[in-house]
Amino acid sequence: MFQPGRLLLVGLVVASCSTPSGGGGPSGAGGSGGRSDASASGGGGGTAPGTGGSAGTAPDSSAGGDTGPSPEVTPDQGGGVDQGGGNPDAVTDANAPDGGGDAGAAMCPAGALLCDDFEKYAVGGNLSPTWTTDLIGGMVRVDTTRPFQGKQAVHITANTNVTNMLQIVAQGAPLFPLPGNMFYGRMMLWLSQLPPDHTNFVQASGFLPASTQVAKYAWGTKYGKLMAGYTIRNREADPPFVDCGNKPAMTGYPEKQWLCIEWQFDGTKDEMHHWLNGQPQTEVDVVKTGGCSEGGAAPANGRWQAPVFDKLMLGFYAHPFATAIDVWIDDVVVATRPIGCPKAP
Repeated sequence: MFQPGRLLLVGLVVASCSTPSGGGGPSGAGGSGGRSDASASGGGGGTAPGTGGSAGTAPDSSAGGDTGPSPEVTPDQGGGVDQGGGNPDAVTDANAPDGGGDAGAAMCPAGALLCDDFEKYAVGGNLSPTWTTDLIGGMVRVDTTRPFQGKQAVHITANTNVTNMLQIVAQGAPLFPLPGNMFYGRMMLWLSQLPPDHTNFVQASGFLPASTQVAKYAWGTKYGKLMAGYTIRNREADPPFVDCGNKPAMTGYPEKQWLCIEWQFDGTKDEMHHWLNGQPQTEVDVVKTGGCSEGGAAPANGRWQAPVFDKLMLGFYAHPFATAIDVWIDDVVVATRPIGCPKAP
């Protein structure tokens, strides 16, 4: 997995295949060529709470660690997704509105730890207090150009020929620490196209247990195909000394349509699981180890040991590429049970 070791405000591009993560103080959305905070942050972690927030409901004390797959969904002809199937353990968006207006609390399932449909933010404004923003190589803002439902979504524009680290970041309370150090996530994702090299869309990080080393789990793509990634750093801003990507899958993310991206990061079992439009992507799942067929040095014991998660990063990170890329994110949910996909508006 690629990460540029130390990303300073000067936006240095390095050859590593992993990224330091964002976070820090609140920032304005948009802008380019710099970070939204003053630190060159690594994979996350730390005990200082960030500015995370929640538009959702209080955690469901009955929610457990059910690792069953999400309900099956099928893309509609317009590129959306439709709720189908019947996993009785899934937290679903069956009551989501049929498009238009503010999705509001309706898109937030019972038992969720965090929900955001991005309707509450000013267009072009910042995303505080729920999120901070990484801004290297492009722009991150809320706008009305392509919402999945409702009126607004997060819009990311990546620049050409530079490293892009464009993410929304939730760190610390109230989202973290997680019950049992395990969580499921869901976001709707629209890509104008995939870059040719390695890209991260979902990352979560924190300190390794009883350690000051920072580890990160990540989901992304390489050569247009799905790939899990894992890094360890001595400190957040240091280059990774473990930098692994498992072998890319046969499946990639379809372009120019809304996708339902779901994941599970289980810190108690050292496992990573991924679903695309409700379908489990078992080819790239990680159970204890994902190997190190793509990337740099492997962990000494081969195990992808999970951190105590303290930071969630959603967005777009990639090495330089030749074509401008736009990404939209909408309807983000974090929960302790499988979430499922929303109905197409």
